[in-house]
Amino acid sequence: MKKILLVHNFYGERSLGGESMVVDAEANLLREQGYEVFIYSRSNNEFLSMSTADKLHYAVNFNWSIKSKDEFARVLDTIEPDVVHVHNYKFLITPSIFEAAKEKGIKTILTLHNYRLLVPCGNFMDRRLEICEKCFDGHTSRILVKRCSDGSFKKSLLQYALYEGTKDYFQPSSNLVDYYVCLTRFMRDKLVQKGVPTGKVIVKPNFTSHEYFDMQVQRDNNRALFIGRMSPEKGVLWLVENWRESYGFLDIIGGGPLLNEVIRIVSSKPWIKVHGQKDNETAMEMLSECSFLVFPSSWYEGMPITLLEGMAKAKPVLATELGARGEMILDEVSGYLYEDKNIEDFEECVVKLKEDRHNRRMLGLAARDHYVKNFGRSKSFEILKNLYN
Repeated sequence: MKKILLVHNFYGERSLGGESMVVDAEANLLREQGYEVFIYSRSNNEFLSMSTADKLHYAVNFNWSIKSKDEFARVLDTIEPDVVHVHNYKFLITPSIFEAAKEKGIKTILTLHNYRLLVPCGNFMDRRLEICEKCFDGHTSRILVKRCSDGSFKKSLLQYALYEGTKDYFQPSSNLVDYYVCLTRFMRDKLVQKGVPTGKVIVKPNFTSHEYFDMQVQRDNNRALFIGRMSPEKGVLWLVENWRESYGFLDIIGGGPLLNEVIRIVSSKPWIKVHGQKDNETAMEMLSECSFLVFPSSWYEGMPITLLEGMAKAKPVLATELGARGEMILDEVSGYLYEDKNIEDFEECVVKLKEDRHNRRMLGLAARDHYVKNFGRSKSFEILKNLYN
């Protein structure tokens, strides 16, 4: 029986975020299949309660911590895993843990949930929230000149320092990581363009923690649904500003920095209802009842769990044609893709979905079939098993 040590540095609350959901889902899947799974985790919230000396240490050594390496080495001695599979190491764990594993002859895997190994901003977006790949050529100081992180020089400098301080550990010539796991072919191609050998890159999509298959007649309340964080790159402001009464009802689920602004905009649009943050059970119930899911995100994304949940529940998705969306949503087969911020293109797709319930049903069934074949639990386990072997 193989021992797998999963490693994850939580950004904040341990129960929140798509990456955390993926770690829990994979751990449960592996245990169900007979693997012995251990999880080593830390949370950046720990920083708040640290001593002054520890805060100073991690502030100075956020790119490479000997203290973190030594602590992880002790964990490895206790568990003696066959494989170390890292999902996130920022900011307390640091890449030093890879060296600790290599010194003990333990194989290492790194899953990329975002684009932080490729560009300093981590999302291929400029300060205007437009897709930008200018730093991809290696001239990363542009982030400082353009102040790409929220228009802030301070934030941009931190992103630049994080990228420059760790990039050498993940260069093609470095052997700290044995295999990289990318969520999509789109992400894999970007990593290979950066120089990582194709043979070291595996594509393994995310999957939902539950398979939402309901063989009863699909429920359809004739309402569209948005689920997501209300932040600028998610496109929620553009969505509510452009969702017309003729499109029908739209439900909005989520919280975030733009919540109050979204509420203000929809105050004069009674056909849009903002529900705020909901627990997962309530959100999934609303997803089960909606007509279709709307995903107006303006950045590449990794592999959004919300889209997978919609597909698993046999719901067509209307989404921007950016990044790997075309791998997840088969245009005009399991949903519709539209050009980002193109209102004419968007309206044409909405009308097709709104006016034909039978079309929605056929698209939804195709979405579920696509999910089962390409993103389900059995597919994920098959890839992980082969990778670990």
